[in-house]
Amino acid sequence: MTLPQSPASTPRRLLILGFSNVASTLGFSVPLAERLQVEVPGLSVERLGLGALQPAVVPAFLAEADAQLGPFTDVLLEINTSGFALHPLATEARAREILLDCLRSVTDIGARPCLLLHHRDMQGKAVLDFNAITRDLAAACGVPVIDLAEGLATALGPAYGPERMRALFKDVTHTTEEGTAWMAEEVARAYAPRLRAPLPALPQVPLPAFRRRFLDLTPFLPEGMAPAPQVFSALSLPYLFLPEGVGVEIDLPAIPHAMALCFLYHANGGRSALDLWDGAQGRGTATLVSKDHVSHFRRIGAHAFDFFRGQRLARIGIGPLSPMPEVALRSTADTGPSGAYIGPLIEKRPVPEL
Repeated sequence: MTLPQSPASTPRRLLILGFSNVASTLGFSVPLAERLQVEVPGLSVERLGLGALQPAVVPAFLAEADAQLGPFTDVLLEINTSGFALHPLATEARAREILLDCLRSVTDIGARPCLLLHHRDMQGKAVLDFNAITRDLAAACGVPVIDLAEGLATALGPAYGPERMRALFKDVTHTTEEGTAWMAEEVARAYAPRLRAPLPALPQVPLPAFRRRFLDLTPFLPEGMAPAPQVFSALSLPYLFLPEGVGVEIDLPAIPHAMALCFLYHANGGRSALDLWDGAQGRGTATLVSKDHVSHFRRIGAHAFDFFRGQRLARIGIGPLSPMPEVALRSTADTGPSGAYIGPLIEKRPVPEL
């Protein structure tokens, strides 16, 4: 869905899209939305939190958010606090290409991107400086950046230090109650003037090498199997529920770059064996894990193929679920049947093929 260039009087519609700090109602996004709606007349705000996922999935979810919740005039992206920079397969070239797809996906829907660099202490384990790459690419594309990562020291001024950080952050990235309020205030201070100003022209973001989108598995399911819509993180997506003891094999059109398989974490999830055929008699196996210690609430997961680099896929087999009673949940679990919720694939396609 693409918006035309709009006059200054057009009401602004903002999507805040990010990872756990957006998904959590204890993070900055809820008070930020409330504050911005007070400071920017007529502003409406939607939140899309993708806790524990990776930047590579953002373009697919963004396109779906536009279709279901849009149109939007503005998108605030908080996508730098994932574990991407910690993974040994992360490279500067891959980081730039994924970022280009994220930014271009925003401008494709007629919205103006703004990047929020939220604090995360990488504890000296990062294999690349994702924030520096992001700042450089954003500057080249004319995309604004609100820097509360390395820029945190400047924002705090003389108060910056270990004691102040302990007051603001309860771990490497998630805020305390005080930190949540401070973060929302700082982001609003930087962002509200942009949202009150006349709509600027869309930034000119070059095309990336690949575009990433959902592939609904519904048309390829065996006869008698049908997914049901499930709403999580504000989006309705089709999920096939496989009760404990039930598996499925799905023949697909040959997919050169199957990037990830979406699923749901939930209290009665577990392990499901994956059989992966590439269409040339080659076969690989993997394990999809749909339960962890925070599965007392359901949330979207994405099983990555080769760290989201993708692989050729012509058939996928999803084996019967094995429960994981050894995983202790942090809180009281919701009740529900034991099984696996299988969502759409995310694929990436080279731009010349589009």
